Amino acid sequence: MERRSRTVGAGPKKKKLPNIFTDTLFYGAADEPWPADEPPLIVHKPLIFTAQSKHYFYCRDAVCEFVLKQGGVPVNPFRMFGYFLDDRVDRNLTRQANNNMLRASQTLWVFGDQITDGVLAEIFYAQKLGKIMRFFTISDRVEDIQHVNIDDLSFEMCVLEVEGPAESIIARIKAGEAGRKKRHRENEEAARKREKEGKRRRV
Repeated sequence: MERRSRTVGAGPKKKKLPNIFTDTLFYGAADEPWPADEPPLIVHKPLIFTAQSKHYFYCRDAVCEFVLKQGGVPVNPFRMFGYFLDDRVDRNLTRQANNNMLRASQTLWVFGDQITDGVLAEIFYAQKLGKIMRFFTISDRVEDIQHVNIDDLSFEMCVLEVEGPAESIIARIKAGEAGRKKRHRENEEAARKREKEGKRRRV
């Protein structure tokens, strides 16, 4: 049997949405460029993995707002999966997903000056991957989020019972940061040497 289509109330013609998957953005008609007074949708920004304790689940929106206003793209596990996806899957699957998102991100931003065991694991994994890290307080108000020095971090009792005193944990984090910076300098120096050698061979 032939299926016939019918039009329901045409109404006013809607503007065409921009195609965010192409470098050329159109607004409305195909020959109408994106308005100069509106921001473009194709902007390359760093992915920033946001680590925070489950105790501050309610702050996840403020954390994402803070990152966006700082010029990054927040990768927030609590916004992607809620609280362990309401246990629809095994929790280790969401932990694996979190680790993959951390690996894909350029930077780790830690929110909350009291570190939990899960957040500490993300810190150590980020250091293993050579990620840049920054530390902040946490709040449900963006204006209350402030930068935190590594020396001012504190840790939950369950972390101290396993990892030892706070001073030794902080020393490990700082040592990891020093190692990352050293590798970065070495890589930059090696790149300069390769560039110099390449120019010499072309002469």
